[in-house]
Amino acid sequence: MTHTEYVRALPKAEVTASLYTTRYALAVFNRGSCKRILDLGCGDAFFEERYPERFVGIDVDITRLDRAHKRGVTNLALGSAENLPFADGSFDGVLLKDVLEHFYLEQAFRILHEVSRVLNPGGMLVVTTTKDTQNFWDKPDHVRPYSNKWVKRVLVQELDKYELVAARELSGGIRGFGKLHLESLTHALAERFGVRNTHGIIALKKI
Repeated sequence: MTHTEYVRALPKAEVTASLYTTRYALAVFNRGSCKRILDLGCGDAFFEERYPERFVGIDVDITRLDRAHKRGVTNLALGSAENLPFADGSFDGVLLKDVLEHFYLEQAFRILHEVSRVLNPGGMLVVTTTKDTQNFWDKPDHVRPYSNKWVKRVLVQELDKYELVAARELSGGIRGFGKLHLESLTHALAERFGVRNTHGIIALKKI
């Protein structure tokens, strides 16, 4: 595989710990008793470093993987989301955090097919999604927005491969609320009134 320089608008590992979506995903995997989880598009390998006994990370960006290796993270693989180098049913959880928006429609369908292939029946899939906002298009690596409704329509209604566990609309943040530790309030406002409703998170169980 040739080395390519990617411009990735991903948070660094130390930032990931504070994100609501991180806590939400972990809670879903805990409720589903997921012991082996694939972190697809792992970036700076926060989950793999913090929970090495549960998470396996894969990413196409060798630079980020090299940095993680230098920190001592070993449960990582270099590869494409469209052709995962894992056997069928290798995982009981899959995380697609800040991933789909980097791919065009046909690629997204291939990725979801691969995710379904490596995920055990009864396994949990957690996907973060993004809305069509100016902030979305300001990120240099974004190519197409995907919503909770889109993920649900494809996987639950059209392909009939999953059942919906939970979904939540999220806020991109309100200035000053973070310093006041009112993050949960911003998401509640996004969920109830659509205030700065810029992205979402959806959890599904494979049938």
